[in-house]
Amino acid sequence: MIDRMKRVRSYLGVTQKIMSDKLGLGVSTWQQYELGKSLPGTETLQKLAKLGFDIHWILTGEGSMLRNSDHAFEEDAPTPDILTPDMIFQMSLALENFLAREKLAKAIRPEERATLLKILCNIGRGTY
Repeated sequence: MIDRMKRVRSYLGVTQKIMSDKLGLGVSTWQQYELGKSLPGTETLQKLAKLGFDIHWILTGEGSMLRNSDHAFEEDAPTPDILTPDMIFQMSLALENFLAREKLAKAIRPEERATLLKILCNIGRGTY
């Protein structure tokens, strides 16, 4: 589940702080989910479902990450037009590897990383 919680956040292109705020959680609670030290409760799972994520996938890794592809996400979140969640996750990993390789990882704030990922997603969709 660790990987899936990170993928949910990565898909939305937000920081741990923004993700925890969206779900009404403390930052440390979301961090515990991503570290696998805690499991999300019913209320958090329901909120993730409202964002369009498939709870069965979150819990088991089976099926699709998204409940349905025509769910209306918030305007500032990436939409699943052409890119699959796996593609977006891979872009996120590539971005992190690039930043580490160029020794920029500490210089780029999480908000800036989210912006860079959104730009990459828009380029991938041909909308940038």
